[in-house]
Amino acid sequence: MLRLTVTLTTLCNIALAAHFLRDSAFLGVAIALIGLTLLWTHRAWALWLNQALLGGGALLWLSTAGEVLTKRLAEGRPYVRMLAILCTVALLSAITALLWAWPRVRRAWLRSDAQP
Repeated sequence: MLRLTVTLTTLCNIALAAHFLRDSAFLGVAIALIGLTLLWTHRAWALWLNQALLGGGALLWLSTAGEVLTKRLAEGRPYVRMLAILCTVALLSAITALLWAWPRVRRAWLRSDAQP
């Protein structure tokens, strides 16, 4: 479960960085990538930071979905596939944030720093 959580966190943070990069929001790119690299410190505060980043990312994906949906409806363009993709990414980010709250995963990650 720990490997899955770390993999999902990596993918979600990279997707978030790519989202910011698309809008040339380099501060957002830096925050997403720094959050990801801080995760490897195996510190509790880095887990909290990543959980907040993942939760905020989920809200950002939903907000983006709403914005794009509004534009596409106004233009009469198809929107179902876009909505499905963005809502899936938001759900994946939220689930990943919740996985870090699971005590078993959290303990395993914090303890893995002590092993040689």
